[in-house]
Amino acid sequence: MGEQLKPSDRIAKVAHLLPPEALNDIRTRLGDWVLSGRQPDDAYAAQQARFAENVAAAVLKKRSKN
Repeated sequence: MGEQLKPSDRIAKVAHLLPPEALNDIRTRLGDWVLSGRQPDDAYAAQQARFAENVAAAVLKKRSKN
């Protein structure tokens, strides 16, 4: 079984596809999360990574229709 990527790596992998507003939102949320003493690789960070991946998938789907 391969090693899983950290949430920050998953976000970085799709960041080039994200609208600036989405990327800024994720950055702000994770920054606030870490500043409040939480870990950057916990379930909340994984949730933000899933959000980034979902937005990236939607962008790719929209591009393929055009």
